[in-house]
Amino acid sequence: MKARRWTWAAARSIGTSHIKAGKACEDFGACLEITGSSETVLIAVASDGAGSACHSRIGSWITTRAFVHSAAGYVKAGRDLKLFSVEIAQEWIEDIRTRISAVASRADAKPRDFAATLVGCLIGKECSFLSTLATAHLCLKQKGTRVGTCQHGRRKVNTQLRHSL
Repeated sequence: MKARRWTWAAARSIGTSHIKAGKACEDFGACLEITGSSETVLIAVASDGAGSACHSRIGSWITTRAFVHSAAGYVKAGRDLKLFSVEIAQEWIEDIRTRISAVASRADAKPRDFAATLVGCLIGKECSFLSTLATAHLCLKQKGTRVGTCQHGRRKVNTQLRHSL
């Protein structure tokens, strides 16, 4: 078994407005190290459930789990982080949207009732990415230079901080 390259700590805390409203913490996150065929990658993600959405806690959990699933699959398949693109990020976001839509349909709710943000990263030996999901478009930066951008519904994804380490 390979020794871990990363050490991390994680915590989540309920905000004062949630305490006053009697609501639970609506945030989730994950951090794991995955070894693919070519390198070991740290995958870290945090999702903040929108306090205005009645099922945002579930949306945040789905967002976190789906991002980890997509990122881990990418790494385990031996795909090169240097080849990560706007199109791949779009596929991952579409997967999150599909999962949330399916849960919303079963709950007789709207997908926006599960609103949550996303900050996720993949960090490899030679390359890293930071993706954020909020409200309007997708953008990919490589070595500090934007290499792609696109609209993706009413969600915003920024995939940034792609650089050689």
